[in-house]
Amino acid sequence: MMQFMFYYLMIIINFLFMKTNHPMSMGLTLLMQTLMISINSSMINCWYSYMLFIIFIGGMLVLFIYVTSLASNEIFSFKLNIIYFIFMLTMLTMMFYFIFDKLYMYMYMNQETNTFNMKNINNDLMFSLYKLYNFPTNLLSILLMIYLLITLIASVKITLISMGPLRQSLN
Repeated sequence: MMQFMFYYLMIIINFLFMKTNHPMSMGLTLLMQTLMISINSSMINCWYSYMLFIIFIGGMLVLFIYVTSLASNEIFSFKLNIIYFIFMLTMLTMMFYFIFDKLYMYMYMNQETNTFNMKNINNDLMFSLYKLYNFPTNLLSILLMIYLLITLIASVKITLISMGPLRQSLN
């Protein structure tokens, strides 16, 4: 049932993204979407969701700097229609939650074997993530880290210090 709520909230956030026209509000909806995805994936493995969220926040900070430097004078306005839309969808979600919660509770009350099978599925997913950093694939992970470090160093060396969208020249 909790999965249903997360998926429904993600759909609402996707509708909000389509209704926005300001870059800052689009970034905020992307941030909310990433938070919902990381909360949903933390039910399987918490470290993966934590890394996903931290990496996405780093990318969003870079995008935030570019947006504020390129479109700094654009006025941010929030329409009341969108607020009403969010409120109505939230109320609809809560109604569905309270209606279907009792239905699911009644359906799964006598089926204790289903919870046991779900625990086994979660353990299999965790073991498959552990295999990612063991012998055959750890070399690929180290190669990827070295490649990203070299790319970072090359991009820093290529950029000019005195020119660019974030640099101010003192002429």
